[in-house]
Amino acid sequence: MFWRDLRKNLHLAYLQKWLLIAGSIGVVAGVGAIVFYEAIKWSTYLFLGLGAGFYPPEPLGEGEPLVREIGRR
Repeated sequence: MFWRDLRKNLHLAYLQKWLLIAGSIGVVAGVGAIVFYEAIKWSTYLFLGLGAGFYPPEPLGEGEPLVREIGRR
């Protein structure tokens, strides 16, 4: 009885529509986050690196050595 009532009250077309919308929003947000991250990396290199000669240190977890040489790369 429970499963029959559940299946009758569950509107699959409605659920599919909202899952598709939610998935699309997730994909767009993920691509936007990747584009934003790459834009920050590029602008840091352009304005700080080439413009001012300063290369900010990377996080240690990303493979950056603890001690770096001073000067321009």
